[in-house]
Amino acid sequence: MPLITGQEEYAINCNFDYGPLFGSGNDFYIPDEPNVNEGSTILTNSYQCPSGKEATTFLTDLNFTVSEMEVFGLD
Repeated sequence: MPLITGQEEYAINCNFDYGPLFGSGNDFYIPDEPNVNEGSTILTNSYQCPSGKEATTFLTDLNFTVSEMEVFGLD
């Protein structure tokens, strides 16, 4: 997904109290606890939703539940 010009610093946000956050207004939020908290997506703050697509449903429903999660780290 392309970033909106000037929003590059908000591409990925890390916070120990949450799962991964993408975008300044949480364009794409993945919860830290699968099956407990809901994630959300709305591509309007930092990421550009493709032309002609709906920002709240392009990736998934506006709110969604993660059933499984696998995390990888790079050193």
